[in-house]
Amino acid sequence: TFKYKTIMNREQILSAIKGLAMSQGSYGRMYEFLTNGTDEAEDTLTILEEHNFGDAVDMVMFIES
Repeated sequence: TFKYKTIMNREQILSAIKGLAMSQGSYGRMYEFLTNGTDEAEDTLTILEEHNFGDAVDMVMFIES
């Protein structure tokens, strides 16, 4: 059967970054930035959302590249 690709939304992206922050300091700083409420943070979240990551691994591969 055909499965539709699940796409991470803003909340899932933030949750994944928050989880990674426990072991990686750079993700902790990224989480703090993305949740500070500035226009720049909102724009960055929008850009991350528009990449249509299928899961946290896709997102990490993008961020780390």
